[in-house]
Amino acid sequence: MFIVLNRSAGTSVVRSDPATVLRTRLPRAELHFLDPGEDPAAVVADALARPAPPRIVGVCGGDGS
Repeated sequence: MFIVLNRSAGTSVVRSDPATVLRTRLPRAELHFLDPGEDPAAVVADALARPAPPRIVGVCGGDGS
């Protein structure tokens, strides 16, 4: 499992850090934190082009991602 996270999507005082929750609930998932200006489509394409691509791809953004 490969999950792309957008750190600049904002935060909320009523929910936990999504990365902490994902690490706890999906310990085998690979989390990729987007850098400013990084293209999420390119990140996913690179992951899918690996010799052993992820079987599941997810996105966590909080801003309509």
